[in-house]
Formats: sequence, C-alpha cells, structure tokens
Amino acid sequence: MAGIEPELSKRIHNKLLECSEFESDSKLRAIFVDARISPWQDHVPQAATAKALVQATVAFLNGKTHADTGENGLVLLLLVLSDQRDPKDQLCQDLIQLANELKKSHSVTSRPPTTQLDKIPHYPYVVVGVIGCLVVAIVIIAIPSLTLIYRSLSTPPTPDSIANHIAPSPTNTHETTITTTPTGVPSQAGYATLQAAYATWQASDAYATFEIADATWQASDVTHKTNDIYATRKAAFTLLQTSDADATWQAARATYQAAVVTVPPTAIITAVPAPTPTPLNTSFESHPIFMSGKLEPGYDMGVNTSDGNTNWVNITSGEICMGYLGRQKSGDVFITVGKPRFPPRPSKDLSAYRTMSLELKSDVDNESILIGVKDNLDPDDRSETKYRVEDLTTDWQKFEIPLSKFTSADFSKVYVVIEFIFENTPKTICARNIQYLR
Repeated sequence: MAGIEPELSKRIHNKLLECSEFESDSKLRAIFVDARISPWQDHVPQAATAKALVQATVAFLNGKTHADTGENGLVLLLLVLSDQRDPKDQLCQDLIQLANELKKSHSVTSRPPTTQLDKIPHYPYVVVGVIGCLVVAIVIIAIPSLTLIYRSLSTPPTPDSIANHIAPSPTNTHETTITTTPTGVPSQAGYATLQAAYATWQASDAYATFEIADATWQASDVTHKTNDIYATRKAAFTLLQTSDADATWQAARATYQAAVVTVPPTAIITAVPAPTPTPLNTSFESHPIFMSGKLEPGYDMGVNTSDGNTNWVNITSGEICMGYLGRQKSGDVFITVGKPRFPPRPSKDLSAYRTMSLELKSDVDNESILIGVKDNLDPDDRSETKYRVEDLTTDWQKFEIPLSKFTSADFSKVYVVIEFIFENTPKTICARNIQYLR
C-alpha cells in the first residue's frame, strides 16, 4: 500500500481481518457514525469478501486527512475500532499499537530529507575560525556595495536606467521582473480560479464515487475488462468525466494555460505559476532518478493502459521490468515528481541538465521503445514529444539521449522525468540506472 511500509501494511491488513466489522458492508458502515471518521461515512467502500473490503478501505482511508484534526483517516479508523473492544483485549491493544506505528510512519515520511550539510562533521573551532574570516571579508566587500546601493536609491530612476535592467530568467518566479518589452505571464487571479475549480471537482460526489470504485478495483485480484468491478470503475470514471465539476475544472485549466496578462513597457510584474518548481541543486553533475534498484527520494512510479491492466510491471533484481502484453491500444510506465496525481501537479527544475542516461535491454534483439518527458502543464493525451530508442538487445546497453530531443517539455518544471510508451505490440523491456547528466 502506497505510503505504508510493506511489513506494517501486512500487519494492518491481517489485524483488520480479525475485526468483525469487516464481515459485511453494513457492519463497517455502522461504525462511521463516530465523529472521528464520519466525514467519510457516505463513501465507505463496498466489496464481496472481507479481504477485498479490508484492502479497499485501507486504500481509501490512507489517503484521507481529517479537516479539523489533521489526523490520517486510517489511523482514526484503527483507533475507532479499538474503542469498540475491551481495553484488556489483545486485539484492542494491537489496534492501538498499529495506529501509533502508522502515525509515526507518516510523521517520519513527512520530514524533510537530510541535506549534504547535515552529513558534514562539526568541528567547532574550525567552524568558528572560518565564520570569523567570512564575516571580515563580507564587511570589507559590503561597505562599497552598500554605498553604491544608497546612491542608486537616492537618485530618481531615468528611462535609460530602467531600460538597462535585464530581466531574470522567467523560470525564477519568486523574483520581481522589471522589463521594457510587453511580456505574457499567467494571471494570479486565473490561478486562484484554477485552484477553486480543482477543489470543487475533488469534493464532488462524482469524484468520491470514482475514488471508491477505483480503490475497490485496485484491491481486487481480477482486472480483466469483463470483470464487474472494472465495469463499475469504468462507469464511475465516465460519470466523473461528464460531470459539471469536471467541465468547470477543464474550462478553468484551459483558460489558465491560454490566458496571459499583457504588461506595458517598464511595468513591474511578479509571476506566480502553480505549483512552484523545486529549486535546482547545482552542486551535482548528475541527478539520479532510479539507481541501485530503487527510486530516489521524491520520485514515484505509475502505470496505465487503455484497458486498465496494470499488473505487468515489476521492480526486481535492481531493475524495472515491463512485460507489456499488447492486445490493447496503448500502455505507459512513468516516473513522476511526487506521487502521480491529477492537476495541478508538482514539478522540479532540471533545466541545468542536458542528457538523459539509462541502461536498457529487451527479451529479443532488434527491439525498440518510445521515451517521453512531460512538464506539469502537459495534458494526458500523448501529445508530448517522443524519442524512439532502437536496436535494443538481450544484453544491457547504455543510452544517452539529449534532453533537447523532448521539445514539448519545459525542463524548468518537469513532472514526468521519464516515461516508457508502449504501442499495441507485446514486448518486454527492462531499465536501470536512470539519471540526468549535465
């Protein structure tokens, strides 16, 4: 389960199976009258078996947070179930223990990653000496600079002095840009409308219905197109796509992407796109994505096909192996900044890098695969630029692809750092050691 350590997830599933509340949908729904979990009482998952009901409920509540308390939904469910039992009962104590472990797991996951500076040993005397030297140097350099700044501030600007300003890079949206030529930037009011439309869409009944159907389908063992659970999920997704909330969200998104504010000469503007890209760490010559058999922190992976079959990708023996079955229109495996999600999406500034490096092999010789990259405003319609890697063999080969090949992606706000795009032909492709290079 995403966000939960596998060992902890297994213990939670096993312990919930011991709870009589999961014997039927009605018994489970009855405990949602408790105020701690009542916000989700109208969206309790349904399933044919206790195991499927546990899986669907864990998948549903683990991604929920109580608006008033900030508590995780699954943590609250474990506590509510414990309160239904005698405090001396071992099951009660186990449920409380699992709630505490899950809460601690979420708090640890949310901590910021350790920086390189955190790993440097602290030598007090050396540090004090270095700081002292730096202070003296800063004072010596700063005095004439401050004098110039004072003089420039005390002198009224002239048209010529304004015209001599050079605008910072448009990707650095936290700086105030002074420009002497008309410029287009996303509207802050447009972004506020975008956010409001997205919040309304996510709070709609159609979205909640689809989320439950999707969680139930993901928890089921059968994912064929003829399966009733899949049919329910597909119907819920169609309902979501045709809802008024979705239409409003799509219209706001299109308006935000297309509309610009025309700025007259010498005007001062501040562009605030959404979301702000993660600042680029310029201290490394390479940016690892999938190395030594695991995704680097801050990245996640998703898989999708036109028929909804997602059980053809595995990470084993230090590599991502994709056994695409074909017999469908398309299939994609993608590595994203953060977890795959609907817009607005996070991004990372990777504009300082020039090359994508990775190792590939296939199950037969003379195979090929399409590679793509997307920024956080690219639509999910496969319109992004793709690059075909050819002549794959059964042996590992290293490929280096110039990032300039992906002309549709804005590398100052990358969302999908790499995607493997499959067509209707069955093939097996394995990848490892994926990184960006300068």
